[in-house]
Amino acid sequence: MRIEGLAPLIGSEVEDSYGRSLGTLVSIMSDVNGEVKTIEVKIVDRGLETIAAERVILKDGRLLAIPD
Repeated sequence: MRIEGLAPLIGSEVEDSYGRSLGTLVSIMSDVNGEVKTIEVKIVDRGLETIAAERVILKDGRLLAIPD
């Protein structure tokens, strides 16, 4: 996944694989080649959670986080 595809989604909702809201995408970390390594999600009442790119998919314009 490339940073160019995710950057416009900063501030949007991140959902789990069941369609439930996890929180809001606040940042994206990538390597020097633009490959996304992790995202950070602001979760209400819990703060920030870092999610590995391997657990994130873009489906129908929505970000989904797959459980471990």
